Amino acid sequence: TLPVVDYIVKHDLQNMVYELVRDLVQERPPHPVLFFAKHIDANADSRKKKNNLMEIPGSHAQKLFEATKAINSEIMPKDMVRKIIQETVSLLTCDRVSLFVYDKRVNMLILSASNMTNTIRVKPGQGIAGSVFHDKVTVNIEDCYKDERFDQGFDKMTGYRTKSLLCIPILDFDNEAVGVLQAINKLKDGGELGEFDEVDELLLGHLAQHAGSALRNAEIFREAIEASDRANALIQTMHALSADLGAQSMILTLVMHANELVRADKNSVWLL
Repeated sequence: TLPVVDYIVKHDLQNMVYELVRDLVQERPPHPVLFFAKHIDANADSRKKKNNLMEIPGSHAQKLFEATKAINSEIMPKDMVRKIIQETVSLLTCDRVSLFVYDKRVNMLILSASNMTNTIRVKPGQGIAGSVFHDKVTVNIEDCYKDERFDQGFDKMTGYRTKSLLCIPILDFDNEAVGVLQAINKLKDGGELGEFDEVDELLLGHLAQHAGSALRNAEIFREAIEASDRANALIQTMHALSADLGAQSMILTLVMHANELVRADKNSVWLL
């Protein structure tokens, strides 16, 4: 119900639980209950001050609750990215949203955006999003063309005009950055461009926390699917090698399953 959602958001309970679990995983104390008690007591005063300064209006509480529920309902990586972008655009009332997901295999941030079908790769530390990822800080810019970190190349290429920008890191339970969530061009009631305020920062911060958990779950699911596919490919390959299928059939089987075994784009078989 709405009163329950208001209470959760007003007292920042989601963020409190997230930080408690994160610190518990990092320190791994022998007595978790005592650790929780000390942690809550030590941070009570600071949280009280923070909540007095930053409270989400009741009109946004239900939207935030529905957005986080929608994000956590997805498990497929592609659907997860699409849902995060969609819910962020709706929650913050902005023109566009970009989601950068860190790929450890290539040490790059993979960009997915609400206005793009192709993906773009960004190095950690490169541009505003790369800096937010590297430094783990929130950036709120009223006019991007007055910020030297902003790359105007994309706007010049597409004719789009980026004015306001809100960018926040996505952290996991180990406090490691796993991505960046970026909202572009805040929209006012009349459709005019505005600036992101403190409420927008708080909303995007809550959403980024849930996005971090959801992305980690989706990554685990993806790895499990890939492991299953590689196991099936290995079984098929072993079966082909042990069976008397002939040279052409054996080569065809190797070519079909080699990509899945080593996760390659292409493969070749050379015969002497």
